[in-house]
Amino acid sequence: MTTIVASFKERAMFSDSRTTDEDAGIKWATRKIEKIDGVLYGASGDCIDIEAFINWIKAGKKRRPKIVDESFCAIELNERGIWLWDYRLKPFAAGIDRHAIGSGAMAALAAFEMGADAKTAIEVACKIDSRSEGPIYTESL
Repeated sequence: MTTIVASFKERAMFSDSRTTDEDAGIKWATRKIEKIDGVLYGASGDCIDIEAFINWIKAGKKRRPKIVDESFCAIELNERGIWLWDYRLKPFAAGIDRHAIGSGAMAALAAFEMGADAKTAIEVACKIDSRSEGPIYTESL
């Protein structure tokens, strides 16, 4: 799966890099954060849905794609804060200055609660969550 961490205070997004094809039993490293027009986006869920979402954002949100995986989740970090997207592609303000999505989100959020910065939170998630691993990628606003 994935862990993506966003910090408005640090003005950065961090992600693991593990991508898995469960059917084929293989994994590889990939970048999971996109910077589009000065805004950071990361997503977790089915790779086809993630690609459709990113392409939709790049195209100026024209012709909304159909996201088939209801577990799809995206996180956006912009100059106003952190926004979350679900499979309906309706953004909503997170209302907090740091957040995490994906299979390692709970571990990252727990690290935040213990005072960790975003880089440490993603490192903790990669240690705890069996579906997240490095290398860790970082993008700044």
